[in-house]
Amino acid sequence: MSPWITYGLPGVLLLTTAIVLFGQTRPARLPAMFLTLIGILLLLVAVFPGLERAVLPNKIRLFMGVVSLTHLFITLEAVRRNTLKERYALLWIGTGLALLVFAIQPNVIGWLVQVTGMHYTSAIMLVIFSFLILIAFHVSLVLSQYETDRRKLAQKIALLEEQIRRLEDKLQP
Repeated sequence: MSPWITYGLPGVLLLTTAIVLFGQTRPARLPAMFLTLIGILLLLVAVFPGLERAVLPNKIRLFMGVVSLTHLFITLEAVRRNTLKERYALLWIGTGLALLVFAIQPNVIGWLVQVTGMHYTSAIMLVIFSFLILIAFHVSLVLSQYETDRRKLAQKIALLEEQIRRLEDKLQP
């Protein structure tokens, strides 16, 4: 099949969608930038057929690299807009950087494949699953702390309400 049909047409469609999204409201800019990046990459593969041979064997690494860079960009943008606290952003930035290291340096995954005897794709899924487990654990810790804080605040409010009721009773003739 022609690279123009396989890569060029989807690239043009993604760029067209990105142009439409750029005309929308501000929240649509991030997906528009992501679609633009992928559309340009697909067009480059269509224009230069030699890139297809270089990119295709490394599709998983390329995908991991794009996902990790997008992940890092979204995290930094959320911190910049004050929608994500720095405390939590460190975990997400660490995850994005680890994924980027795995995408750039395949020897790390290769070592994991040799040690565990898994296939390459299974090893990548193991790494991603491990990070998801760590993130879920971190969220559980934060939720536990919030639950403790909420319980303490409820107790303090109950005590203050009781004090107010007693003071109101003293002031009533």
